This record gives sequence, C-alpha cells and structure tokens, in this order.
Amino acid sequence: MNFYGEVAVAPTGVDWGTLTPGVDFGVSTKQSISSVVYIANGNFDKKVKSAGTWTGGSNNATLDATGVCSSAQQFALKADDTATLGSAVLVDTAGVIIDNTGTQTTEAGVEVTTNNLWLKLASTFNSDTYSGVITYMTANR
Repeated sequence: MNFYGEVAVAPTGVDWGTLTPGVDFGVSTKQSISSVVYIANGNFDKKVKSAGTWTGGSNNATLDATGVCSSAQQFALKADDTATLGSAVLVDTAGVIIDNTGTQTTEAGVEVTTNNLWLKLASTFNSDTYSGVITYMTANR
C-alpha cells in the first residue's frame, strides 16, 4: 500500500503586524497556528516549509534558512509543534521536520493545537505588508 498523508491548517493566515527591523526570534515574534490536523495511513514526519521570497507592495523579502539575516531584506522563520522556542527548528524552502513521531491516525486524524512560528528580520528591512506561503506537510517515515 502507498503512503497517504493529509494536512488541514486553521487559521489559513498569520499576521505579525508591525515589527522593528533587526527583531530576533522571541516572544514578540511568536505566532500560534490554532489547529493542524494530520491524517496518515502509516508512520509520518510533521514538516514545515516557506516560500523563498515574500512579496510586498513595494519590496520583496528573502528567506534566510541559516537564520543569520545578515543582508538587507532577509527574514528567517523557526517552527515547532510546541510553544517552546528552544525546540524550534529553522524553516527552509524544502521542508524541515518539526516532529518525527507521527503514527497511523484514525480517519478523523490527529489535531495538534500547539504549533508556533517565530520570525527574525535583518537589521535593514523596509516597512511594507509582505505576503508569502508557509506550508505544513506530512512525509512518509
């Protein structure tokens, strides 16, 4: 049998509001994802990825998967399925594992309500409203 995995995320948007350039990962940049439901017919990893470029009205921002954000207009993300920054991992464009303990679920799936994202901005970062895609995934383990 082939692996089957499905993910449903609520809410479908995250809004960090107005942040100061140079802000680091921390309480002020924490955003909670209220519900992620995973459905799988076997063991699976929970993964997260981001688009490499987020677009604004007049500017673009580039994901720095190293988390350094040393160049202008770079941002970094950390994610975890807990509320603990210390266990969060840097997000990239391919998908990073935030939990590798998923097992076969019922048809209704397993709801995780402790998903969080943290944001970091380069010290030179233009004020704008940026849009980008963050994707939650399952992967066969």
